[in-house]
Amino acid sequence: MADLDLLRTFVAVARAGSMTAAARQLGLTQAAVSKRIQALEAAFQRPLFQRAGRHLAMTEAGRSLTAEIGPMVDDLQQIFDAAVRGSESRGGPLLLGGPADCLSELVLPALAPLIARGLRPTCQFGVPGELLPALSAGELDLAISSVPRREPGIELLPWLEESFVLVGAPRWQRHIGPGRPGAAQLADCPIAAFDSDWRIVRRYWRDVFGQSPRRKLALVVPDLRALRQAVRAGAAISVLPDYLIRHDLECGDLIDLLPDHRPVPNMLYIARRRRGPRVDRASQVAEWLLERFATSNRRS
Repeated sequence: MADLDLLRTFVAVARAGSMTAAARQLGLTQAAVSKRIQALEAAFQRPLFQRAGRHLAMTEAGRSLTAEIGPMVDDLQQIFDAAVRGSESRGGPLLLGGPADCLSELVLPALAPLIARGLRPTCQFGVPGELLPALSAGELDLAISSVPRREPGIELLPWLEESFVLVGAPRWQRHIGPGRPGAAQLADCPIAAFDSDWRIVRRYWRDVFGQSPRRKLALVVPDLRALRQAVRAGAAISVLPDYLIRHDLECGDLIDLLPDHRPVPNMLYIARRRRGPRVDRASQVAEWLLERFATSNRRS
């Protein structure tokens, strides 16, 4: 089977009428064009051009081949050009992983302009312990991680600093009483957490109170959006990221139980593979997210 570059070069020479003109169009040397035509003629075992000094005239075999493959070469060129434009506009498929709440509240809204331009994300919800190995294995193109865990062939880009806030429904403020509550007062409140390891709650308690929570979990909900709903309903108090509860705090559905304490920060990372399929597109999307939220942070 003839190499596609040979066929493309042949069509260019046939239409330009000379190897010199075709070489200029293709960005090749005349010697390279001549070598390709010779290779194609060897594959067909017949001459495609008749040479008379500097001029070329197609043989009958050349004219037949031009009529047959010329439109196909044009179609392939259009497909290739469209693919390049799609890559430049960050279009095409993307396998995207991350926490359900983060993708829903932050990432997908930010990607809306790219989706309108042809980006086709397929989302997988999960935690870093699941997503980063999947990214390393090539099962994902891009992932959002809340921990700086290292995996082979993966680059972690600091993306967005979230803040953890201890919140509850207004009734819990009345239960705790006036003033700034301490760990002992909060021990009487039921606590809800994202997982049975108390990872977020435990870190907050240690940073703020210098100790771990002293009671059993009242509720475990492995989705921060559902956890927020339970806390809003008054089922328990919990520690939630600021981006998820900003509106609830503004409208009074939730209250910051420690308003005088600085929220506990936590960095979110964009994880991407260093090589493999769609790595360029994933990198472009990563850069889009970095720029989008950097601009948002400057405005806030």
